[in-house]
Amino acid sequence: MEDRISTESISLDRLALQPFLAREWGSGTRMVFEQSVGRSLDQFNVVASLGSNNAIKEGLRSGLGVSVVSLLSVRRELDKGLLRILSIEGVEAMKRDFYIVVNRRLKLSPIAETFL
Repeated sequence: MEDRISTESISLDRLALQPFLAREWGSGTRMVFEQSVGRSLDQFNVVASLGSNNAIKEGLRSGLGVSVVSLLSVRRELDKGLLRILSIEGVEAMKRDFYIVVNRRLKLSPIAETFL
């Protein structure tokens, strides 16, 4: 998918002025974005705060604004040319950690073992 990444970019100041579709407060995506750019989304032109990536993608496809989402979550839309990627000038690629908690006293199913 690397070849799908656009070479177009936008400055952080210009991005802050665009109608922005944000994830809800407490979202990991939102927290990683705010940490990566060193700004709170309160400093952006947030026009909607949405609770799922699907809601964000629908808003993006409808032309309601810009957003920051996982590349994996928009793979189909990028392949179909429905969405495009802009890099944010001076901001490194954002990475997010995921954690899983399991009860060691329970035997996991084969599917859960494969997932881990």
